[in-house]
Amino acid sequence: MSAPMSEDEESPPTFRFAADWVEQILAKTYIRRDGQDVRWCPRWWAHPEAAIRLGALWQTWEVAVADDGQYGMANWLRDYLDRLLPPLLSPAGPFAACSRRGHLDQEPMPAEPAPAGSWCPPALAPVFPEVSD
Repeated sequence: MSAPMSEDEESPPTFRFAADWVEQILAKTYIRRDGQDVRWCPRWWAHPEAAIRLGALWQTWEVAVADDGQYGMANWLRDYLDRLLPPLLSPAGPFAACSRRGHLDQEPMPAEPAPAGSWCPPALAPVFPEVSD
């Protein structure tokens, strides 16, 4: 029998990877019908915006599950899922050209390089060195 964990020790995550969480929790629990108001793509991981949003949902879900308080999951639903899922599944979202039947690649939005130093505040210079003075 193993010793109980101390308060300083973190419990391991329920899922090691966001992909496992999407396949085993999100896709099986939060079911929406593909249609006029909802878009989904079976290759969700091929959409960078979706991967970022789903990764954030997974990370915050892990925190909610580990929360010993009585409101962890309720707060997660209200503060994260209910805010991040609608734009993700929106007809104007990252899956706009896809359906449950298949994936269609989308062209990225055009973006021209910003002139050096034209917008980057000093606090962001380490994050965006290519546009800093």
